[in-house]
Amino acid sequence: MKFKRFGFALVFATAAAGSMPAWCDDYQFSFLTKYSGFGESANAVNASGQIAGSALALYLNTGQAVVWTSGSPNPLATGDWTITSSAAAAINASGQTAGSGMVDGKYVALKWDGATYTVLNSLGSGPSFALGLNDAGVAVGQSQLQYGATHATLWNGTQATDLGTLGGTTSVANSINNQGMVVGQSWTAYNVRHAALWTGDHAVDLGMPGGAAYCSGGTYCESSANDINDSGQIAGYLTLANGGYHAVVWHDGTVTDIGQAGRTGNSTASAINSHGQVVGYAQFEGSLHAALWSNGNVIDLNSFLDPIAAQQGWVLMTASDINDNGLVVGTAFNQNNGKAAAYLLSPVLAPVPEPSSYTLLAAGLVAVGAASRRRAERRKRQDH
Repeated sequence: MKFKRFGFALVFATAAAGSMPAWCDDYQFSFLTKYSGFGESANAVNASGQIAGSALALYLNTGQAVVWTSGSPNPLATGDWTITSSAAAAINASGQTAGSGMVDGKYVALKWDGATYTVLNSLGSGPSFALGLNDAGVAVGQSQLQYGATHATLWNGTQATDLGTLGGTTSVANSINNQGMVVGQSWTAYNVRHAALWTGDHAVDLGMPGGAAYCSGGTYCESSANDINDSGQIAGYLTLANGGYHAVVWHDGTVTDIGQAGRTGNSTASAINSHGQVVGYAQFEGSLHAALWSNGNVIDLNSFLDPIAAQQGWVLMTASDINDNGLVVGTAFNQNNGKAAAYLLSPVLAPVPEPSSYTLLAAGLVAVGAASRRRAERRKRQDH
């Protein structure tokens, strides 16, 4: 009888658990369909799984901005001889992309809406690069001023806004979320690079954590903020007192060293999704490999690399981005021939039966139990 009661309790507990998200315990690896056969990089992935990056255009012998959709590469502004080199660095939910390209011998920030591109204004006459893009189409990056300094820049439309610095001459904006919060890095008045957060029209120094593991006082320590999600969690890195560097996450004024994870090697966080999952690279057994931080664990993404590709010399050295569905993109390098290729890791979810199945099963068991009780009562009446 105890066993039967435990069985019913287990069914209902499992039914309740059926409403929880399925757990990912594996990833499926694939190279993105090649545009040129070599030289690809995957830099960003949106919620729909569209991937932005670049590939070597053989007819130009230079880089070409590309968006992969369902594994098919779509070169941006193809056949436009005005742009002689380009790369897409970011892609938003509607498929708009931002990056840079060489136009008339100078690199300029670009935004693509499908095959149509727009040149974004520079703060001066020098080069500019777009590195981040939110769903409203606001881009961020870096632009050179007239006198040679390079500042973090925001583009709302084509108009360039100087985001300023933390006191030095150089800054760069790496990412912008849908709330308009911008993160990147800026040189301080001491000519040291610090992670920076721009809210409104001023830069905030994210600072350095205390403790002996980090440089004294943080004044001469370096850091960078590389990505920010819509919850305000920021992924990047901090340098250590011993000269190494660790992946970290800033949130609500607190910085968490996720690079440790029981290890002493170097690591960097490149991107963070809305679930707090982080990708970048970390040191595994002396080698820098693409890495995923999830649920307090750090995973070497090479553990999901196709064995044949590994035998051919391919190594996943960087992970550039992760979307909210867990898709991871980055660049693989071949140690035998020096080639680079864009890759995709797709989460394989553990199968979870539909909650309705549990409900029907539970209802059936309840009905069986009720029928058994009725039969027992009839037997009792007959005995009497």
